[in-house]
Formats: sequence, structure tokens, C-alpha cells
Amino acid sequence: MQIVEALKQEAENATNKRPIRDIQNVVMPGDFANQLRLVRELSALDLVKIVTPKNYEAEHKAFLEGDCHPVFVYDENLLNEISSAFEDDGQFLWRKHNFADGTIRGLMVSLLENRTRSICCTAEFVSAMQNRSAHWQNELIREKYGDVNDDLAIEASLLVDELRFPEEHAKEQPPRNEKIEQGLALMQFDAAGVKKWFDYVLEEYGFEVEAEISEKYKFTTVNYDYDGIKVYIPKNLRVSGIRLLALIRHEIECRVRDFANSEALLRPFDLRHGIGRIDSDILTEGHAMLEEDKLYQLYFGTRKKPVPWYVLAIDLAREGRGFVEVASKIREYLTDCNYPDANELAWRYTYRVFRGSQNTFHARQETGTFVFTKDKAYLEGYVLAKALEEAGLSHWLQLGGLRPDELLEIASVVDFQPEDIPYKDKNVTDKVYRSLLSTLEQEKAI
Repeated sequence: MQIVEALKQEAENATNKRPIRDIQNVVMPGDFANQLRLVRELSALDLVKIVTPKNYEAEHKAFLEGDCHPVFVYDENLLNEISSAFEDDGQFLWRKHNFADGTIRGLMVSLLENRTRSICCTAEFVSAMQNRSAHWQNELIREKYGDVNDDLAIEASLLVDELRFPEEHAKEQPPRNEKIEQGLALMQFDAAGVKKWFDYVLEEYGFEVEAEISEKYKFTTVNYDYDGIKVYIPKNLRVSGIRLLALIRHEIECRVRDFANSEALLRPFDLRHGIGRIDSDILTEGHAMLEEDKLYQLYFGTRKKPVPWYVLAIDLAREGRGFVEVASKIREYLTDCNYPDANELAWRYTYRVFRGSQNTFHARQETGTFVFTKDKAYLEGYVLAKALEEAGLSHWLQLGGLRPDELLEIASVVDFQPEDIPYKDKNVTDKVYRSLLSTLEQEKAI
């Protein structure tokens, strides 16, 4: 990958570069802090919430009953509220700071301006929705999240091939430990049980974070914003021992740890928090999914690669296919790969690509079809994480929340080595795994 090669070359040249820890000694000017304050305030603009339709449940039910194109209705009050907030504060976001390239101050300003532009994209996206301009929406989403490139499309196709013809790829699979797998699959943990283990792992690392059981979230969620790192567990969560281990490795030992490392390393002296995360999940999700895949290989002899369906759905929608056509094709793929409940999954993957669209029928209609590309981050991040690890650059994955191109910006200014990582991987998941095995042995389940 080009970005990996460029990062490797830049990282190997440490001449005249200050160590990354020097960022913590830099004092930023007052107007920078004021701009960062506005960015923090406006970072509450949640694009996922913006593109979530009010009539989701009704359209979901209608689709499952009859394969009809959904007609999404969005929260106009929310859109108006965001437009009003941005009109009040947005004019102050573009203050320029003139620092020489190659300085740590210049680097911090560049990272801040990236986040400033990301927020502006979100606010402009609201205007595009209000004006029903799918073309404008697409341009803003491409700027914010990027698009599916040829390499990613090829990777998705290869994954489909693996899923459709598993016997042809069986030689690539490690030996399977079915007895342990079955024992852990029978263990069940509710939200309180998951919280107990999450808090144990958080404490092992010394993170001042406590997992919170919440009615607001449907999925286990790690947020990193200007109030710090938050871990949320859905109130009705029920998981097996296998899934518990995967969640610990994915959410705590990768996502929380990556964000904590980024927070510790990219925080100038006079700022309570660093530049912070707005919406880039490519690196941290890629790192988490790569480690989750390794966990499944090590403990169970299976694989846990990210699914290709989001990338395929984006590609199909880009070709001008409507919601029903895309869902039908994804359902066909899922059925060929022996997925249970292919119809429900086809809705889920297609919906996440069309959310935010006000025309789900066909791209060649006058209003056009908007395609939401955020969820390509799972497969894109996995591919990038694997390439970085193979190049001996896996420590760069532990700067959570940055965009891939921002790694090059950082590498051009500071020297960053594996020993600079404040929160190194302790693999506490393995301690939890052995504790669960001990319980199964005592119960004579294995």
C-alpha cells in the first residue's frame, strides 16, 4: 500500500526530528485554545444521529414484509437546530495560524484544522439534506470518509470468495479446538457480567475509565471525545464466553488503549485534552479487528475477518442501483455463503449505506442517490492494519482516532518509536481466557 511505504520511508528518517513526547511540553497560543474550544463544542454534531431516520422501524418492517424501497423521514427539528448552531459559531472556525511547517505547533494546528474541516463537512451536510442535494451530500461524505478504491473492492471480492467456497481455503485455517469453543459458547454473560470483566481489564491498565450500562446504546460502544474516553454496555446485552473475550480484546485492549495512547502522546502542555477524535475509525477499528481475528485463530482455530458486505453495497449503490436492487444482490451473496437470516442482514448492510438518502430508488433519477461510505472503515482499516504490521509499523496503529494520512503528517515532524507507547499491550484478555477455562474445568465442561 502506498501510504504504508510512504510512512515507512518517513519514519526511518529521524534526522532533525524531535521525539513525540515533546508534544507534551509545547504551549499553544491563546487563540488556538479558543478555536479548539469551539471545535469541542461543535464536535457534538453527530452525523450518524443526523442520518438516522425517524421512521426506521416502520420502513424496516415494510421492507421485510415486501421488499419495497424505503422512504426515509429525517428529524427536521434536529436539522434546523444544527444549522442554527453552526450559523452562530461556524464563522469562527476558520481562523488561520501561521506556524512554520515542520514544527510541533504547526503539526497541532494542522490536526486541529483537519477536525475543523470535518465539523464543517457535517454542518454543510445538513444544508445539503435540507436542499435535497444528493450530489452535494456525496461530495461532502467523500471528503469526510473517502470512497471505496480499487484495492478495497478487490479485497472485498476475495473475502466473498473465501466465504462462498470455504473448502478451497480450508488449508489456510489453523487447527480448530471445538471442545473449548463449545464450552465457552455455552457460558453466558449479561450486561453486569460484561461490566465486571471490562472494569477488571480497565483497572489492570490503570485507565481512569469505568464501563457504564446504558439504555441508550444497542451495541457495545467506546466513545472518545473532548470529555475523555467512555465505555457503554447495552442494558439488555447477552453474550457468550467467546464473544466476551472478543469484546475485551476489541473494545478495551485495542480501542480504549489506542485512544488513551493518542490522548497521552498528542496533548500539548496547556490543553486538558489533545486534539481528540471526531469521526475517523479507520485505524482504531482496523487494529481492533486485526487483533480480534488473531484471538479467534489462537483460541478457537477459526477466523474473524471483517465482512465485505458494506464495501460491496457501496459499490453497487455507486453503480446506480436502488435500495431493493442492492439488498437483493447482498441477500444473494449471503445466501450463497450460507448465512442464516439473510433477509434481515441484507436490510442491515443496505440500510447503513443508504441512511441519509432521500431517494432510495435509483441514482439516475433527478435527485440522485446518496451513498453513506462510513462503514467501509471496518474492512479498509483491517487491510491497512495488516499492512502496517507486516511492515513493522504496528505501533502507529496505537494512535487512536487519527486518519491514515495524518500519520504521515506526524511522522514528518516527530520521531515515534514502539518504546514511546505509554500503554503497551498487556494481553489481559489471555488472563480472562484462562480464568474462564478454569471455571469450565471445575464444572467439568471441558
